[in-house]
Amino acid sequence: NLWDANATVSVDSSADTEEFITAWTERLTGFTPTDSSLILEKFTAVGTAQRAWRVKILTAHVAVYMGDIKLGARLDFPRWVQGPFGPRPRKVEGKVADNQFGQFIQRVVIRKEAEVSLTFRRLTKSFVWDTLAPAFDDYLISGMFYVSWDIDQHEDQKMLAFMPDGAEFDPQYEGATLSVTLRVMPMPEA
Repeated sequence: NLWDANATVSVDSSADTEEFITAWTERLTGFTPTDSSLILEKFTAVGTAQRAWRVKILTAHVAVYMGDIKLGARLDFPRWVQGPFGPRPRKVEGKVADNQFGQFIQRVVIRKEAEVSLTFRRLTKSFVWDTLAPAFDDYLISGMFYVSWDIDQHEDQKMLAFMPDGAEFDPQYEGATLSVTLRVMPMPEA
């Protein structure tokens, strides 16, 4: 509800090693979201390790809430996804309520999600083993992340994704091909 609350959001970081941090550097200038769906903002690389990060949300008198917040490095693939890729997949999971006579009463949608299979071909071995493998081991297998096929041109086409159980990282050496299946939850259209 950041847009509804007319909130201003900004991001700061600090490399201060003191017990109580006093020196903060603004990394993302304050902005007001244009709607209440997913916010995905980009800011330039910091260059040095930061000890602490903070997200500031300023609003007049309205309480704000958010479901998830992530700060992290952007992982750009040097090649486009091969084959068809739908930026807004849909699969509805829900429950149907019946009465004692088996008649339909209502349907409740639990969530909308889907599986997306991505294939990247002709990736360099250095990208796969120096960039992608550490990212897979460090955070892709254990948490949620955002996926977009072209965030610079189509900021509205983004998905919250995670690796499903049994996900494998097994890039092939011949031309360094990587295929991965993600479970995704498309963001609502603004």
